[in-house]
Amino acid sequence: MKHRRHLFALVIALTGGAELACAAGETAPSPESVKAITQRVADWQIATFHEHGKYRALPGNKVSEWRTRKNYPDLEWKKGTDRRDRWGWCDALFMAPPVWARLARITGEQKYLDFMDQEYHATYDLLWDPEESLFLRDTRYVPKREENGEKLFWARGNGWVFGGLALMIPDLPVDWEGRAFYVDLFAKMATRVKGIQRPDGTWSMGLLGGTEGYPIKETSGTSFYTFGLAWGVNNGLLDRATYEPSILKAWNALTECVTDEGLLGHVQPVGAAPGDSFPDYTETYGIGAFLAAGTEVYKLVGGQVPVVQSKPWQPVERGSEVLATSAIKRAIVCSVQRCDNGGGCRW
Repeated sequence: MKHRRHLFALVIALTGGAELACAAGETAPSPESVKAITQRVADWQIATFHEHGKYRALPGNKVSEWRTRKNYPDLEWKKGTDRRDRWGWCDALFMAPPVWARLARITGEQKYLDFMDQEYHATYDLLWDPEESLFLRDTRYVPKREENGEKLFWARGNGWVFGGLALMIPDLPVDWEGRAFYVDLFAKMATRVKGIQRPDGTWSMGLLGGTEGYPIKETSGTSFYTFGLAWGVNNGLLDRATYEPSILKAWNALTECVTDEGLLGHVQPVGAAPGDSFPDYTETYGIGAFLAAGTEVYKLVGGQVPVVQSKPWQPVERGSEVLATSAIKRAIVCSVQRCDNGGGCRW
């Protein structure tokens, strides 16, 4: 496919530039090797799009339904899609806030930023654990514990939050008084995440459950943390000497989970809590997180970011309404199309 060769360049261009350097204490890959394996995963995703179902780790009763589905999902609004009025699960902090922040930026309307900030703080007050500096997945997990007695914090759920902050912070006005909260939250999560990284470079599906509770590695949560930490270093929010060894250890662990064909294995299936992972199964969100991680690690180790010329955002006037671009509308649809009817989104 002629567009494959452009995919990696497009992704790194969208994530912006960064200061380049190298770390001590952990083997640093070459920019070429980072680009090559990231490209391999991207190519695999494109090549297997129409048959992706056979690589997914779904419950038995869902396998047939998925594999016989239409190639493209139906994106029309249906009854029940507006059932959730608030962001009551931590995954939502990736899905919604970056869209509202971008909407505020491209329209110049403060009301969108105010709404995002109001709802983000509501979710933060509901799910943030100040003692552990981590988010509960939702309120059902308040009483739950790991086998070792620690509180249960889902790796991918907190990865959604951490990655969402990396996406959103660049769109927050530098002179906005609310920005400091998000930068501080990102720093707190970075410190906590670094401290609970496993010796093999990954993170346990239940972050405090250890290797005893989760002997199998998992790549979607690890990809999100790798992306967020590398982004933080590249953009001056995190100290390179402190975090680069952890980033490179995580990246090296992730590359070990990529097959020769480009399949990223050990991605935990769709869920809302720690579960299982398999070396020969994957999911699209895991691949997306890996590609995001690859773009930031590429810049971290010295990769040159191409300059892509693009037209500035142009809001469209229609009567008294200022409508977002089609990209924003697609992002909103993508954030809700996988929500179930009762328990929020399960990714």
